[in-house]
Amino acid sequence: MTVSISLEELWSQQNDFPLSARALEAISTVSGPLFLPAGPGAGKTTVLLWRTLNLIVYHDVNPEEIFLSTFTEKAARQLKDGLTSMLADAQKYTTKKYDTSRMYVGTVHSLCQKLVGDRRFAGRTQRLPAMLDDIDQYLLVSDVWQQLLTEAGLEGDSAQTSEQLNVYLRGVKSSSRHDAIANCITFFNRCADEYIDIDAMLSHAQGDDILHAVLTMCRAYRRILESRGAADFGSIQLHALSLLRASSNARSQFKHVIIDEYQDTNPIQEQIFFELARGHTNLCVVGDDDQALYRFRGATVENFVMFKETVRTILGKEAKEIALDTNYRSHPGIVNLYNTYMRDSQFWTANGHMWRVRKTIKANPQLPAAVAAQRHAATIVQSGPPADVAKQVAEFIKRLLDEGRITDPNQVAVLFKSVKSTKAKSMIAALEAVGLKPYAPRAGRFLEVDEATDMLGVLMQFTGKPTTDWQLNDGDFKDYLKWADTAHKRGAEIVQQDPFLRKYVDDRKQFIAERVRDRERLLAALTEAGIEADTVYKPDTEIGKRMKKILLASNASSEALKPLRRKRFDDVAMQRFREGKPLVAMQLVARATTFDFGLLDMFYQLQGFRHFKTMLDVAQEGSDEGPIVNIAMLSRYLARFIDSQRSALLSARDFTNDSLLRRLWMRYIYVLFKRGESEYEDEEMMFPSGRVPFLTIHQSKGLEFPVVVLGSPQIATGQKNRLEELMRTLVQRGREREPLHRIEEFDAMRLFYVAMSRAKHVCVLTHYRGAGHSAHQSIKNLITAGRQYLTDMDVFDVKTVPQTNHEQAVIQRRYSYTSDYLSYESCARQYMIFRKYDFAPSRTPYQMFGSLVHRTIEEIHGLMIDARNGGQTS
Repeated sequence: MTVSISLEELWSQQNDFPLSARALEAISTVSGPLFLPAGPGAGKTTVLLWRTLNLIVYHDVNPEEIFLSTFTEKAARQLKDGLTSMLADAQKYTTKKYDTSRMYVGTVHSLCQKLVGDRRFAGRTQRLPAMLDDIDQYLLVSDVWQQLLTEAGLEGDSAQTSEQLNVYLRGVKSSSRHDAIANCITFFNRCADEYIDIDAMLSHAQGDDILHAVLTMCRAYRRILESRGAADFGSIQLHALSLLRASSNARSQFKHVIIDEYQDTNPIQEQIFFELARGHTNLCVVGDDDQALYRFRGATVENFVMFKETVRTILGKEAKEIALDTNYRSHPGIVNLYNTYMRDSQFWTANGHMWRVRKTIKANPQLPAAVAAQRHAATIVQSGPPADVAKQVAEFIKRLLDEGRITDPNQVAVLFKSVKSTKAKSMIAALEAVGLKPYAPRAGRFLEVDEATDMLGVLMQFTGKPTTDWQLNDGDFKDYLKWADTAHKRGAEIVQQDPFLRKYVDDRKQFIAERVRDRERLLAALTEAGIEADTVYKPDTEIGKRMKKILLASNASSEALKPLRRKRFDDVAMQRFREGKPLVAMQLVARATTFDFGLLDMFYQLQGFRHFKTMLDVAQEGSDEGPIVNIAMLSRYLARFIDSQRSALLSARDFTNDSLLRRLWMRYIYVLFKRGESEYEDEEMMFPSGRVPFLTIHQSKGLEFPVVVLGSPQIATGQKNRLEELMRTLVQRGREREPLHRIEEFDAMRLFYVAMSRAKHVCVLTHYRGAGHSAHQSIKNLITAGRQYLTDMDVFDVKTVPQTNHEQAVIQRRYSYTSDYLSYESCARQYMIFRKYDFAPSRTPYQMFGSLVHRTIEEIHGLMIDARNGGQTS
């Protein structure tokens, strides 16, 4: 196919900066293995997009012949949206429609799930397993915990058993059941990541009783997953690899396998990628070993560092290496600082092997002269106790705002190893003292932020609150009850302060009470007539007619009996009978007493009352987005709970015998409280306007900010990685691995490197003094070796910092006619809630119908555009 425009010309039409020689070489290399070490700010996502576009547009590779994997859902959405937008532009010069709907693009876990359901590999269409996220996995293991212990031959669910497991798996003396469950889950996941043969390992673990026990628990857990038609992130990878190895088609289906963030892959993922690439050998990996942070999730940096050797061994070819080593993000002073930090090759050498890909990052050569000449880019705080250091940082950020160097506090990121640290709390207090608002929902438990407490407290007015009637074997239970009591009281206060809200709550509670009474009356009528709960209902039979007559003659309200009187009800019942899924007596009662709203419907109805509406108002004004971002996060947590339930709608059964109270408050919300939300969540984060965001360094990976503050250059040292030691005894990979005694040092270096490289204009290093505040040795070395690039904060001239305005994202967002334009025209506030702040929609039949209509209209719209432009309409 002839394209009437060159790749370089197409680039210049879509970008206002030139295509570098190395980026062009990487984009144009379309044959054989390709190794792309990419430093921070090197534009690797742009290179990936343009390389994929080049394959599709200029080399006639069908999108479905490309396997494109990345690390997070956010990155996957960026790639999908960016590629769709770019192909739409290219279509003007090719008159060809590019259909990416069947293209494999997403996270490795989502793509493994897609592989499992793809008949090209399975030979037939399979029913996809239900995917469990980390919370679902915890809930499942918690539910079957006693069963796992029994199968492993361990004593009952006791503090002693928990302590045995915690000491063995983590090296920490803890009798917490929660810790034992969490540590076992981590072990189960690592066994999958390392694709360990559990049965083989059991035969070698006879002399180690605890190892034999946890391996037995792992085997039992996998069996339970399979029996329930479910999969976690680890097991779906095992399933995919097994399928690929058994399939005669696996190696020929994808002409190109492209993997982003390759330094964060684990051993089983490496096996999957090479299995897919064996046929055509076009395997391209992109990443930065200096940003390898996910060892705790099973990632192994050796996949990246030793990629070329692995290609030689498995594919029998030499991988071409093109280093993307120009940082287009950061000021030269910042680039020089972290180059100095990482450059000691002796540090990275151990056991005769260099555990870092050699590279020196270059600063952007196209920077404006005035910016490049700026003297102040990296600064260090005058050393002192935490409160004094925090005060200096807060005043510095205030000066940047006052001088107009930044236009919003959310252009500053304060990074910590853990935002739950005492130093983070000191920094939060210091910002508040100078009139700045922090955004730090992870500084404590998310459930304890005001907005979450308020909303959950109001919801408790309908469901009731957890009480001491449940005695759980966990030390956090008393704290949870204390929080629940506080939330319930707060919810009652909010309701009492608003007469309209008070009437809404009273009306809803009365409605719920009436439906509960209706359920009791209907069940009593069936019992009195001698009809069992599982009696099949078929409308045209004698028993069916009798059953319906009994229910209609009961003392239930006309509102409850209304569904049973409809002809449509009997039509559905007959259809269910013909399909072999007949309704039974209990289901008739359930249908009569199911509400026309669910938990999220109530959540959104509450947004219309004064207390919560104020949060929407200040967000729409742009003065403070913090509260609405927290409420949006809570909506997503509630949506996850609803996804695990039988129905999105509530019913009288939920309010009988504390059913909903137990499932929501004593199970799901309690688990959220105990887990405290992960410090390493990959969920796309919002940085609300008007607030200074506090992030963990892990959460900041892949992001950039005009100003970055390394809140604490401190990491606890001398802690052995017990799980890593255990894995080394179980797994022999036949190749070198990073030496155990150097892992702590290597990981600390990479962590601080990631933190410093997030900064565009200013990087702030804190420096504490006093007992217990010593910085990591690597930072001490940096302060000495990189002193020429550091300016003391007390002489730092903020007026030399380039002004920062809100910038448009490099990858354009896709906009849809129905979801964006019509939604905005219909209701601008609704558009703001769902499209800007990513609230979880209420899962009602109306919305499912709306989604179907949306997809249909979008498809018709696309076909009409094709026809108008003379394109193909197949």
